[in-house]
Amino acid sequence: MAKDLFYLASCKNMSKLFEKILTAKAPEAFTTSFLTDTIGLKSTADRGLINMLKKLGFLDTGGRPTETYGLLKNKDVAGAAIADGIRKVYAPLFEANEKANELQPEPLKGLISQVTGSEKGVVAQILLTHSILW
Repeated sequence: MAKDLFYLASCKNMSKLFEKILTAKAPEAFTTSFLTDTIGLKSTADRGLINMLKKLGFLDTGGRPTETYGLLKNKDVAGAAIADGIRKVYAPLFEANEKANELQPEPLKGLISQVTGSEKGVVAQILLTHSILW
């Protein structure tokens, strides 16, 4: 059965998001206003980053930071925390190939296609999101 995998329409500001989280005060709730005013990401395409933080487990469904959000504030452990979130979000890939994170782009694209059954454009976006996160 085909699985849905998370992807962003635009990954352009993903690294900037994590850089700003590192230095900004943790919000009561990570809202669109916090994203634009504090983080400085004003494009409507960046709003998907909030959903990404939820999927990775850094925000609850209401947008409130979880305990693991605090790990993003520590440069020494932030990368490992993001990797843990990725393993959860992309669990179907790791179930199909436990070394999915070691695959080169073409074999990974094939694995994504196999797991999702998605069309070429969606597979490309999943690959891009996964690759930038990883």
